[in-house]
Amino acid sequence: MLQNLFSITLVEKLRSLVFTSVKELSLTPNYGNQLGGQSVSVEILNDDDINLLAFNITCTFDNIEASVYPISSTTILAIMPSLNRAGYIPINVQFQEGPIIWSFTEDFYSVPFLEASDFEMVTEEGGLLIKQGQSIQLLWNKEILPSVLWDPSSYDITVEIWTFDSTLGKLTDEHVLWYSYGNSGMVNTSVDLGSKSDIFPIIFQIHPNLNPNLNLNSRIWSGIAYYTSLDDFRLSDQCAQWSIGEHIKNSAPYCPKEESDILLANSQYVLHKMVTAGTYKDQYIAYFYPGASNCYHSRMFTPEGYMKVCCYDNTGKLLASRNHDGSGRIIRYPPGGPFTESLTSYFLEDVLPYIFCCKTRHCDNFFLLRPPDYGEAYDSKALLQENTLGAVYGDPHIMTFDHLFYTVNLKGEVYLVETEDESFTLQGRFEQILSAPATVMTALVVKSEGSPKVEFYSLNNTLEVLVESTCYMIMVNVTLEYKCMVNLNRELADERAWENLRVIGDGTRTKVIFPNGAIIDVRESHGFLAVVLLFVPESLKGRTRGLMGTHSDTTIDDLLPRYENKSVSVGASAETIFSTFAKTWFVRSEDSLFSYVLTNQKWSDFYDSSFYPVLRANLNPKTKELATSLCGDLPECIFDYIVTRPSLLDYNTTTSVQESLQLWQVTRSFNSELRQYGVSSGY
Repeated sequence: MLQNLFSITLVEKLRSLVFTSVKELSLTPNYGNQLGGQSVSVEILNDDDINLLAFNITCTFDNIEASVYPISSTTILAIMPSLNRAGYIPINVQFQEGPIIWSFTEDFYSVPFLEASDFEMVTEEGGLLIKQGQSIQLLWNKEILPSVLWDPSSYDITVEIWTFDSTLGKLTDEHVLWYSYGNSGMVNTSVDLGSKSDIFPIIFQIHPNLNPNLNLNSRIWSGIAYYTSLDDFRLSDQCAQWSIGEHIKNSAPYCPKEESDILLANSQYVLHKMVTAGTYKDQYIAYFYPGASNCYHSRMFTPEGYMKVCCYDNTGKLLASRNHDGSGRIIRYPPGGPFTESLTSYFLEDVLPYIFCCKTRHCDNFFLLRPPDYGEAYDSKALLQENTLGAVYGDPHIMTFDHLFYTVNLKGEVYLVETEDESFTLQGRFEQILSAPATVMTALVVKSEGSPKVEFYSLNNTLEVLVESTCYMIMVNVTLEYKCMVNLNRELADERAWENLRVIGDGTRTKVIFPNGAIIDVRESHGFLAVVLLFVPESLKGRTRGLMGTHSDTTIDDLLPRYENKSVSVGASAETIFSTFAKTWFVRSEDSLFSYVLTNQKWSDFYDSSFYPVLRANLNPKTKELATSLCGDLPECIFDYIVTRPSLLDYNTTTSVQESLQLWQVTRSFNSELRQYGVSSGY
């Protein structure tokens, strides 16, 4: 009995730990170069009784032990070790208090060193090719270690060059450039590694010179550069040799002409991270994809087994020309994988040919053999061949899976989609816009069979994404297991796998791909979830119900009230649709899937069945003229403008006006987006 009571007491303590905050560890920063050396401040949250200064603490990164240094009773400094893999890895902090082994875990992003750059390097020609004897300038933040512990001027530094052996597939030789150099944040030097018969990658490392007994091997790394002693004539000759027997035909998958299309089809394309991550981005793009703003590579292979890169300028237009060395191209090996597996092949098959040809004024030959995609063959409706689209947007307007359009301004938590067997459920939360007689969506939760629950929140103009996980507490001979929510909001745009989910996001827009083939695409704007796209697979056809309709290839049964088998007519008045159909889809308190961990609120704080919105917009000639000038002939856009703007303007704040404008702008732009899928607004 005493043992059971103790377990119950501990479980209650666990619950208080979990539900007073989203995570148990705070990591600053929560990412670091895969090569190691990043100083990470690790703070334990949610327990004021813990004093880390009193315990022997173990900290591991992906089960590799890190050196640690105590900062306060709740915070330690951990130095990231060199890791064998990139991507999301666990950081674990563990110590023993009496019979209990406390174990705290949080995700940390190990940035593939292909994508990482901790400091800037400036070459004579402004590129990434460093020729023998050329001068180079290195610029870094002097606080290699946190200033709370060490004054940057109290230690000097060592600058080294590491070379990459393309045969072994790893960093090898170490060359010291400067030793005991003052930590000024800048050094000018030259690079001479002798005469070589080829080009090979190099990387610079800077580390502070500290007492080795401290075991704090902090260090920072540059991005990849390329060293050669070959002149342009010999590089050009290498281009000619590469050209013999090299030819790849342009084939599917194809590039969209507009970047907006590729964002919509992000289940088929992913950011080409080699040129889109960190401070290295601008320098790398300027060298390998000049003129491009963003590049993406296809998830699907061409028939020959290659991948397609699509690049877009700052207006979102596809770069595609044999005369433009920033054009997208076919690549044999995409970057971003573990360097022991992918760097060698990517360097030999994709990087070197580009340098040999395009940096010696033979880029037309390169693109003759690696042709750019001109966007002519891309079909923007292809995604709908595999999935059916439904949407919620603006003030909330709903497009059902069978493309019935209507507006619903409920206040509280609602069923957007559910299946009778509960294998797929999507619940939304609608909140009132200040004092306006209208609502917007502020939160979503999705539960799909065979995968963890996912929640989306608009908080402080940021899209927060939570994924349900399993946490553990280890006691003597006992392991307790409980559910917790892990926050996936990241400082880096990234793609990750979470158990059997694929999550792609950047803080304002996140897409989750579920095992059953469903895809949800959520975008935050000005404090609300502005656009939610839900693509459902063929397996859910005829099985859905809720505010997003009964997916059956006809709109006649889309307005089916809950617990009834007769649908409200699609021609019914807005009042009838609201009271007879929409209000039946409120979520009851006991059925809510929301965890309420971010705001410490409860179901009753949002539910208001007495709320009655404006269902028809009254237009005077002057207001109608202004609304039409902004919205064109889109009725739902005009509705958003008329209903929300006067109330918000009463507050006389710029933010309120911006929120009002954002509603109708979201509605207007989303209608343009729908046309790319071959769907027209049904209002």
